[in-house]
Amino acid sequence: MKRKLELNTKSHRHRMEPKLSIIASLILLLLFLNQSQLIIAKSPSRKTQPTKHGEVYRAKSQIDSLIYKLTLDLNTSNEKKNLANVMQKDAEKLSRIAEDEIALLKPVQRLLDQLVKGNASGGNQSCFCGIRGGKTAINIATKSSPLPKHYTITVQVNHRALIDRGLTRDNGDDLQVYYHANGQQPVQIDRVLSGVGTKSATVHFRLQARMSANTIDDISYSLMLGDAVSGSVMDNPRRVYAFYDDFTSPALKKDWVKNNYGKWTVQNGRLLGDTMAIKGRDYIEVALYLKSGFSWRDIEVELDMMETGSRKSCPGPLLRVANVQHSKTTAWWFEYCPYNTFTCTLRPQRNNKDGGWKYNSKLSRAFALHTWFHFKYQVLGDRFSQWQDGKLVHNNVKVSNDWNIPGGTFGLGCHTSPNNCKTIYDNIKIRFLVAGPPNITLGNFEPIRLSQTSILGTKNLPADSCKQIHDASLANNKPRVKNGVYWIKTDLQGSSLVQTYCDMANGGWTLVGKISGKVGNIYKTWLVSNHNTAALKTPKITKHKDFGCMDARSLAVEAASTILLSSGERTDGLGSKWVMWRLPGNREKEKFWNHAIGKSAVQEAVVTPVLVHAWNGNKKICYQNEFGIMPYSLHGGSYPYTSLKHGGGILAVNDYCMAVGVNTKGSLAHGWRNNGYANDCPSSDSDWPNKSYKHGSPYLTVWLK
Repeated sequence: MKRKLELNTKSHRHRMEPKLSIIASLILLLLFLNQSQLIIAKSPSRKTQPTKHGEVYRAKSQIDSLIYKLTLDLNTSNEKKNLANVMQKDAEKLSRIAEDEIALLKPVQRLLDQLVKGNASGGNQSCFCGIRGGKTAINIATKSSPLPKHYTITVQVNHRALIDRGLTRDNGDDLQVYYHANGQQPVQIDRVLSGVGTKSATVHFRLQARMSANTIDDISYSLMLGDAVSGSVMDNPRRVYAFYDDFTSPALKKDWVKNNYGKWTVQNGRLLGDTMAIKGRDYIEVALYLKSGFSWRDIEVELDMMETGSRKSCPGPLLRVANVQHSKTTAWWFEYCPYNTFTCTLRPQRNNKDGGWKYNSKLSRAFALHTWFHFKYQVLGDRFSQWQDGKLVHNNVKVSNDWNIPGGTFGLGCHTSPNNCKTIYDNIKIRFLVAGPPNITLGNFEPIRLSQTSILGTKNLPADSCKQIHDASLANNKPRVKNGVYWIKTDLQGSSLVQTYCDMANGGWTLVGKISGKVGNIYKTWLVSNHNTAALKTPKITKHKDFGCMDARSLAVEAASTILLSSGERTDGLGSKWVMWRLPGNREKEKFWNHAIGKSAVQEAVVTPVLVHAWNGNKKICYQNEFGIMPYSLHGGSYPYTSLKHGGGILAVNDYCMAVGVNTKGSLAHGWRNNGYANDCPSSDSDWPNKSYKHGSPYLTVWLK
């Protein structure tokens, strides 16, 4: 018993320490705001206005939430006195700490209330609200060459300086490109960022419309950064270049066409070409090509290549492929042979006529078997250039008129000698070129305060939680926002968003999950990833054998203190029947509801009592651990959960300690087995509290606040 008391005391001490550090940080923040003239003053000469500074709302929300948590701590601590005499001193200590912390935070809360209402006193201090985001125009000036749609623009950015100024995060996710089409609202487009965190980072994106020659566009595209961005970054390279394939898909994409020569498959995230030598063929055949590129003219191609055949295998890509028929092959073939070590060539083919080793050059590194090489090619007009591993091999070489091919697609092939090729390709990237590249510059930085132009909970300004929206809208202690669907971050950095239902009438509950009936093994998905999130737009359960959820771990750990399981009969908020309890104080985002942590780790965790409140006014002391997962080995690792006893092995019907099963009867996962008793929860809207724990059909909604 003494050891248990020590463990519990240690657990409580660790739980209080983060709160003390939060308090200290918030007080320091307020002192900084006061000293650096960030507090909005009440001027005697003008009417005060509520602050529009988002940080104040967030700080107030955090303070309110912390006071709420501490009040729950205080209430729970008082209730713990009745649990066991052995815990009485510990509970009294927690009560004193909670009372002291609440007293310390109350003045801060009052000050933040004044700030929100615009009534904070501060002499004649001015408002210099901290700028943490903004935009800069991307100026595109074309020269003698028009730019085709989907031409890739490259912009150099001093990302290091932006980070040092506090305008963007160091991972680059909040450095985004927006397109303004004909006066419409700007929309984010895909971009690729390289050189993250350096002074010479580059941003690549492609034009959304054609640009004429000798024109300037300084309004259609802009870089948005920091708090000015909306939502997760769009960074799909397939929508940045004319073509891109890194072969992450297990099968060849539909863009590729096999040309009846060899076997071409995707293996281990790479393209493998086995051309299987066929006698009687020509010198080269196009084995695989892109069907969309026959209209291409001037392009740049980058790829990684490795030959694994024999020393006499001669692979290589083909550019300007104008005819893929075996009897009429027309293309520029870049040929490499291990037996020629440092020599390579552009070997033109025109109407099946072979130009031979006409445009030879020396490689910077011998073309050896089982060795990766990175090649880059540029074809522009009647000239071509080539680089191997960043070093120039062919420098703007002119092709004679008899071998010139005006345009064509991209392909892959091999010499048709008896020595077949076994070539591996990866990271094939193609972009358009023009004879006169445009001049790209950045305009002046324009700070943006989205809190002044956007509504919290919209896609442009997603919220950390529904409670944050609720608290930010309070006027005379009443929320101005209504129950409905809002945009919520599923990680608090804002890189992932979902639309979900918020119950504002009851204080700002966030709907994070719905489940109805037997849905199989969901322990890899349930509440830890975004799945069928469209179902979260209404709290009413409308389908059987279905579930939907968001990745609720960040919200549960960083922006909420309480969980509620509810019936799902209503369309306008929480169900009429529910149970609610405080989340464990020592939870961590990486471990909470993480089934893969495994049975052993969960069973070693300290179990603490928690008071569960029910819709009918009843209360029940149940138990939980820091992982939020049922520890008992035969209940499948159910979550969310509270249990009737410490270990979770003893269940009861018609009580308020509930658990949601995450796998099917008989299944085994991460050390747990499901004996069929995993769902100690309702099986319908009328089954409250549940009459059985053997049904295997959970039927409820999950909310956080």
